[in-house]
Amino acid sequence: MMTRVWKYGLAALGGAFVACSGGGSGDVAGSSMETENSIAYSVVLADGSPAAQMRVRVRPVDFVAAGEGVDALDSSLFIDDTTDSNGFISISSLIEGDYRIEVGNDSLKGTDAFAVKQNDGKIISDSLSITVDEPGRVVGQVELPEGQKYAMVAIVGLDYYAKTDSLGFFEFESLPAGEFEVLALSDSYASMGSVPAEVESGDSVEVLIELPADTVKHFMLDDFEDGVDNWFVRHSEYGEGELLPVKDKDDARGIVAYFNCKNDSNLNWALFGYGFDEKAVDMSELDSIVFWARGLPKNDSVGVYLSFSFDVNVDSSSGFESGKAWVHMDLTEEWSRYVVKPSILMDPDSNKNGGNIGWDAVKSHVTNISIFGGIGGKIWVDDIEVFGYNEFVGKELKKKDD
Repeated sequence: MMTRVWKYGLAALGGAFVACSGGGSGDVAGSSMETENSIAYSVVLADGSPAAQMRVRVRPVDFVAAGEGVDALDSSLFIDDTTDSNGFISISSLIEGDYRIEVGNDSLKGTDAFAVKQNDGKIISDSLSITVDEPGRVVGQVELPEGQKYAMVAIVGLDYYAKTDSLGFFEFESLPAGEFEVLALSDSYASMGSVPAEVESGDSVEVLIELPADTVKHFMLDDFEDGVDNWFVRHSEYGEGELLPVKDKDDARGIVAYFNCKNDSNLNWALFGYGFDEKAVDMSELDSIVFWARGLPKNDSVGVYLSFSFDVNVDSSSGFESGKAWVHMDLTEEWSRYVVKPSILMDPDSNKNGGNIGWDAVKSHVTNISIFGGIGGKIWVDDIEVFGYNEFVGKELKKKDD
């Protein structure tokens, strides 16, 4: 199933379709026909006969069918319809902007771009020439940064995307003929670059998306395939926490970290953490930490969440204040991807509840990161990745007298 995501947005758009200026329902402009409240486009097969009863998709020209933002889609920018028995499609609901239309089925496809504009308060559209013919093929490779397992690749303006294999190879077996931008996205949906591709009917084209010179720094902190020995468990006097490496329930994720957090009340806590050998890491340039997680509550009367924390655990001789900056995230029974950015961390608490002193107070000397078990329950975590660094380098904390 396609994930329809409009991420690289158009400029702010306004207006709606109204009756077109010009002639009546029988007037033809190019291959478009102005009607009372819409514009009808004619679509033909390669032999000139009508392309009847074929799927129609209209998307913004910068539409990207992979990435974040599914819940924010604006339905007024999209059309999913079918041509009629005469090969016509009537468009009457788009607001002003630039669009791409695709018409076809599994074996025949065609596409063109058009603009919807305002003229003297009325909306008009470009004429189109759409011929449905044998599709073409794009195969290629994305150069993956060290530690990145895959990339998402999309054909900009069309409803197609693919996930590369571990070497970055991908394939689009059936695309309409035309000139397109092939865009690669990292596993955090950041752009990795793009290349043009001219697709010809019945032919194949090869592309290579190379790493840009300013590739985003990134590394895998832990995928837990080698276990959980790099992590420690801590808990309050009456809390309990058990950390184990286990196989994913469907084997889809391999080995994951399983944390059974047994808290008797909200006043107790348990966590598992990753330390830096009694050193501190300057995380001032951190872009984000990304991980996958799911959870089950300890009973039917409560939910389940985790708290991701950047901690400073030091003694008084360090000259720094012990505390943390953190964020709380609800979990569901299904695996979901979570992104922790400094901008979403809780504001510092004047009462320092839970030790919260805020990001600015901890970012230059983080001694460990922690995942708290919330109010209890079972938590599974996998693939913790860091963006903004190629590795974390710990430094000795300076003493007050240094």
